[in-house]
Amino acid sequence: MSHANHEVRTPLSAISGAARLLSAASTDTKTRSLVEVIDRNTLRLRALTDDLIRIAELDTATASIEAESVDLIDLIKDIFAKYEGAAHSKGLNLVLSTEAINSLTFLFDAAVLTNVIDRLVSNAIKFTAVGDVRVTVEETPPKRLCNYSRKRYRCRDWA
Repeated sequence: MSHANHEVRTPLSAISGAARLLSAASTDTKTRSLVEVIDRNTLRLRALTDDLIRIAELDTATASIEAESVDLIDLIKDIFAKYEGAAHSKGLNLVLSTEAINSLTFLFDAAVLTNVIDRLVSNAIKFTAVGDVRVTVEETPPKRLCNYSRKRYRCRDWA
């Protein structure tokens, strides 16, 4: 699988590099717009190859989870920044509701969490015709027998 990953990434890098050179050399807005399409799609293909490698690792039990400190609110804000243009072009609003939680840091595999939330937001934008795409982060009260609270995350499209 790593050989296949290399075989896909090498031409993607060449395409991405050529697109950047074309963008730098061109002053035409149509050309720059097309280069942005190329860039977005090469990033998607790179992410897809990363996902395929991850799935192969899970299948062969060689995957590892990297626990690191992650601020969920910042992570979602970064994802929103990534999709702001796509949402705006469809006339959608991206709304992050944190229920008075300003920062929420915990240990998790940031790559996995980013991937999951990214796909939720991407699909919500893709399949929402009008209105808002809202991500809500809320804390539930601790259970009586336990001394911890749970966090709940929702991604909804609001028409």
